[in-house]
Amino acid sequence: MGFHGLSHAIGKQITTKHFANKNVAVDGYNLLYSLKKSCADAMSTGNLDKIVKHYGQLLRSLIESSAFTYLVWDGQRLPAKSIVSVPRFEAQQKALKDNFAQFQETNQNDTNLLEQGFFVDTNEVKIMNQKLENMFQKKFKAFIAPFECDYQLAWMHQQKVIDFVKCLTYMTLETFLTYFPFLTRYDVFLSFLTLIGWLQLT
Repeated sequence: MGFHGLSHAIGKQITTKHFANKNVAVDGYNLLYSLKKSCADAMSTGNLDKIVKHYGQLLRSLIESSAFTYLVWDGQRLPAKSIVSVPRFEAQQKALKDNFAQFQETNQNDTNLLEQGFFVDTNEVKIMNQKLENMFQKKFKAFIAPFECDYQLAWMHQQKVIDFVKCLTYMTLETFLTYFPFLTRYDVFLSFLTLIGWLQLT
């Protein structure tokens, strides 16, 4: 599945140096899922220190390059989506519990079982945020949005609090940012403003 002409709107691949003196936001859960391979075991045992260490490594170059970095996590589930989101969350928790039990019983190194239930809850996110803020101290703020972070990020861009969103896959109510995988030496950063103008959503 593709979108005709979207590659023109995305533009070329650029390094983090492009974002000097720019404010950048990161979707917390979106970035967390890139740690599924390296931190599945830590997630299943609640080893937040290991998760924070790896998470910090992903954020460091961005924080050092940008003027300011915001890490934004999903908050409450939207009531209208509860018919979908609640069963999905419950299934995640059950998968994590069941798969970890199977992982221990079989004593195998295959973490695919654990990845199926990869998730951190709100209390764990709060602890991670505090640890990350202690780690970086300057030019960084982590917080939980009132509801889904998509809308929070769209509002922050509209209010000119942020210039860019760093993402793997991104969809908001007003804005579409297409899937683009991380490359070995480059991160892909997409501007809300560029795509809103191109898609004529405003």
